[in-house]
Amino acid sequence: MSRLRLAVVISLALLAPACGGSVRSSSTTRTGSSPTPSVSGSTKASVSAALPNVPHCRRTQPKLITESTPIRPTSGPPGTHVELSGPTGRDENGRLAPASKIEVWWNTNVSSSEVANAPPLKPGPVVLLATDGQMDRCRFTVHFDIPNVRPGKYRIFVFIFFPHDGYGQEGIQTFAVT
Repeated sequence: MSRLRLAVVISLALLAPACGGSVRSSSTTRTGSSPTPSVSGSTKASVSAALPNVPHCRRTQPKLITESTPIRPTSGPPGTHVELSGPTGRDENGRLAPASKIEVWWNTNVSSSEVANAPPLKPGPVVLLATDGQMDRCRFTVHFDIPNVRPGKYRIFVFIFFPHDGYGQEGIQTFAVT
């Protein structure tokens, strides 16, 4: 064992009891890779206890962006009351990722709260339909009314904002104004 590896193993062994857990070194595999420390269950429990507001959401399977945030109904006249829902922030493995808010926008593919004077996708207004800042749960649901616009198909974009990491598209839906 190299001196550096020995120093790391000794450091982990000394620090783990102070954190309420223990460190075990797994055995070397047949391929000859170096052993990796693993954290005991009691340390995992103390980490969860330290973060009481983090929900225990089940992993989600990746979906197309048009399927991740269902909308009901999908058509109607201006003023129609609509419900849109979906999962709160997830990482590439489908696990909960801390998000700060969701914004739902009508007729634009960028968040106008981040990009001033965002252009409309088609003639008509760009409208912030809903905002939800309650991201300490597994799913969100927002309600809004369809703006007073001409009949046609319009895009609704759902943006998710992450602390210190900007924002991205969480969902895209089409609403047919009749």
